[in-house]
Amino acid sequence: MSVRLAAILGLLCFALMPLGVLADTVDQAPSNIEPTQTSLAAVLRHFKTAQGRSDKEFSSYSQDWRVVERGLEGTYREVGLSEDYSAAMILGPFVTRAGRRHGQSWSQNENGLTIKRQGIHQRTDISERALEYALDHPENPGPGVRLLGQSSSPEGAYVMELKPPGGRLEWLFFDQKTGLVVREEEVVAERRETTTYDDYRPVDGQNIAWHFHSSDGRPLNDGDWTLTSMAHDVKIAASDLDIPPDARRLVEFPAGTSRVRLPAQIIRGRIYVRITIDGRGLDFLLDSGASGIALDSTVANELHLPTLGKATQTIAGTFDRSKAVVPLIRVGDLSMRNVVVSTLPFEANTLVSTKIVGLLGFDFLDSAVIRIDYEHGTVDAMDPSQFTPPDNAKPFNVALDDGVPFCSAVLGNQRGEHFLLDTGSSFVVVFSEFANEHPSAVADMGGGRAERIASPDFHGIGVGGNVQQLPVEVSDLQFGGVDFGRQMIYLTHSARALEGEDEDGLIGSPILQYFNVFLDYGRGRVLLQKNALLLSQKGSR
Repeated sequence: MSVRLAAILGLLCFALMPLGVLADTVDQAPSNIEPTQTSLAAVLRHFKTAQGRSDKEFSSYSQDWRVVERGLEGTYREVGLSEDYSAAMILGPFVTRAGRRHGQSWSQNENGLTIKRQGIHQRTDISERALEYALDHPENPGPGVRLLGQSSSPEGAYVMELKPPGGRLEWLFFDQKTGLVVREEEVVAERRETTTYDDYRPVDGQNIAWHFHSSDGRPLNDGDWTLTSMAHDVKIAASDLDIPPDARRLVEFPAGTSRVRLPAQIIRGRIYVRITIDGRGLDFLLDSGASGIALDSTVANELHLPTLGKATQTIAGTFDRSKAVVPLIRVGDLSMRNVVVSTLPFEANTLVSTKIVGLLGFDFLDSAVIRIDYEHGTVDAMDPSQFTPPDNAKPFNVALDDGVPFCSAVLGNQRGEHFLLDTGSSFVVVFSEFANEHPSAVADMGGGRAERIASPDFHGIGVGGNVQQLPVEVSDLQFGGVDFGRQMIYLTHSARALEGEDEDGLIGSPILQYFNVFLDYGRGRVLLQKNALLLSQKGSR
């Protein structure tokens, strides 16, 4: 699969991480592999010859696909010029886009909101570059590339493992007769996805698979793609490849108003917002760790919202997820119209008087500047065009690749660039990959051991279930220009779906509560303003 096609497929998955097989077996090599006398170099040379090459260089191209995914049918169209491209996927009523312009990758979601991607996730690119190198140097293919043998299922295929440093673990099956790839298995977070390729046809000197089918073992997540046309040296205007602005302003302010106090309360570090749909008041969690807006599926049914498409997802547990269009959502004096939301089984009875039935994530947060005042328990939304940051607010850039803000933090003497600033988390969480790479940074200073004795089976609550966590008192935590000294953090265990890939952890309310937090996604930044709680906390040391 091309990098470009993979890019928009990742966009369409949009924080979905379906579980294909158990996490303890997902990394195991395919079964039914027998020894072979054929060399890796011979397999690579055969593939390169079979793949073919054109006698001329093409400056532009277009391709069109018919797509069936998650119970919806639609189309995918991509056009490219030199190194730039633009693609659009239409599945049912939902339209998503992705592209690259002058080296800047971007994506646009179903609500028409555009993100300039910062390249947090590099594993697919690293693996594709490793494969290209191996094809150019078959006698010395580089690290992480090896021939495992020949497969009996599918029959008559050589199996090559691709596991370059920092790249994705995958296996490619090369047909012994044709030399072409007929099957690919790859590990993405905790899932094992299998893609089969067939109907190869020559296009301008190259053999192209006109059909592929992807599956992670759960029928709801199957995808079926059929190429309907491909052309080279087509006429493309450079402006057709420009990065599109947001298709609309999702959040509407009252006329003449640039700042609105939200109906919110902050209790134990979590932010509860009262919204209204069809006259019904509902409590949502303001969650910068959510890549969209989510609504409990039972409530969606009670509101008679038609749902479209269905996929199986795993975060803290496994559940089915669909989409719906809400005609009108009111958040205090703010309005959002025709909002695409995810529907999933989500209820969190964290307080007797507050029943959380949804998440206000990226699509809401991206359309306004949000000010969170943890000290006084208030939340304000401001018109981005009228917002001027306070002089003493410290700005830092964030990467919003997944619709959530990634930023830097330091544990011990180890810096992580991909900690998620997560207003929905009641903890500071460190993911296993960071902990495994930097064990000294998460060495327990004693407090974690004491907490484990008092509560030996500690779990955090996530969408779909619970996540096992290990309390640890780290020697030092630095965030937002502040050295917090010793802090209690929680290490995740057996939670690859929650952790995703290339992520270091979560910075939650135990740290965020010491700032006024400004979420200014439109400018790709977060601003932190120290509050009186921080001054008193530092002064008490």
